[in-house]
Amino acid sequence: MSAKKTIVIVPALARKLHGSGKMLPSFFMPILTGIAAERGFNVRVVNQPWQFAFGPTIPNVAAIIAIYNEEFPSQIRTTRLLERRVDLSYREALFFPRTALGRTVGNKFAANALLGGVVPMPRVITRASSERVFSNAADTNSAAVQILSGNAALDSTRYNTDFVDTVHEHRGKRYYVCLRTMCVGTDMVGVFVRARPESDGIPSVHDKDTPLEPDLLNALYDKLVSPHRARLAAMCCAIGEVLGLGFFAHDILPERDTGKYYLCETGVKFHDWTIRDRLWPIRNDIVFGQDFCEEGCQRAVQSFFNQLEARRASCAPAFDMPEAHTAAA
Repeated sequence: MSAKKTIVIVPALARKLHGSGKMLPSFFMPILTGIAAERGFNVRVVNQPWQFAFGPTIPNVAAIIAIYNEEFPSQIRTTRLLERRVDLSYREALFFPRTALGRTVGNKFAANALLGGVVPMPRVITRASSERVFSNAADTNSAAVQILSGNAALDSTRYNTDFVDTVHEHRGKRYYVCLRTMCVGTDMVGVFVRARPESDGIPSVHDKDTPLEPDLLNALYDKLVSPHRARLAAMCCAIGEVLGLGFFAHDILPERDTGKYYLCETGVKFHDWTIRDRLWPIRNDIVFGQDFCEEGCQRAVQSFFNQLEARRASCAPAFDMPEAHTAAA
């Protein structure tokens, strides 16, 4: 009987499995370890990154998952040490997310350069425009955004793009809307609706902005998700073909007038517990409640093992991001 294969989890910050926003360990890890056991895998957590980088080689490793936040250079530098050890001692294993991937998705310019030719993304604006311009920080997801118009001067250090009007109406009220698709590799495993009133004056939509109104969220889901699941799944598949096997959140902008869908940004995300915490009181009243609860996380982990085993069966390269695409990083 062959030895079980091992999934190794290593945080860039010692004992910090949350990865500065990547997972809630108390929720995600029991699901991962439980499904891994059912699928014939062990899960081993190496809490000290230096122990993995310089310690004894772990036998029978199928995948190494580094937990780090791509917005923090210090965490990327630590992960680079892990990556070097992988390239030396674990060449047959999947390593996710590689630092080239982290640097790319952590910078909006680089992400647009990499993925803008694969799926629709807002056009980057480099000079003053008479049209509205959406201006955001290039390397963080939490900074204040600006809407510029009337040939206003542009700060070239900021990520300036065409403004995508995502305002949709419900019962006489208007809301900015953003869809979050949770994906594993090429597989879309869940879709959330996020919204905020247009009267807030800020088109940037986050989990905490979403109203606790089942009627609103179900109506938006029925309008923007249910009839378009195939299109959303195709976008996610195309993105996954470039980014490779891993856990991601892709934010999609549903434009009002044209009906087009644009990828706004993407990032590594094992599960979205902030939307779960926000919408927990109404989880049983909204059609996508199961996507952010335990069922959605189980679906994601099962998809990960399905794709991991398929890669091993086909002897696919272990790199999570095709080498031809890393130049944008």
